[in-house]
Amino acid sequence: MAEKRTDAEMVDRLLERCKLVVAVSEEISVESKLEIQPMLRELQRALALPEAEQNRERVLAYHGAVLELCEDYADVTALMTAVGNFVTYL
Repeated sequence: MAEKRTDAEMVDRLLERCKLVVAVSEEISVESKLEIQPMLRELQRALALPEAEQNRERVLAYHGAVLELCEDYADVTALMTAVGNFVTYL
């Protein structure tokens, strides 16, 4: 039987996958990767805090920025949308 994961663990796994997809994608330019990867790391750090301590404006800004930068890349968009399923205010 599969181990039950918390929402925070799922978000962390999704963001790790997102970083990997961005890193190995041949569709995404190096310049875009250099812009997207730091935002994903900051988003991951911000979401690692307990929900009561999270800076919601910062999380919303990073999430929105990554979605905007990656709107042409379906895999990244799908992963970022999935993150929104586990974060109540996204």
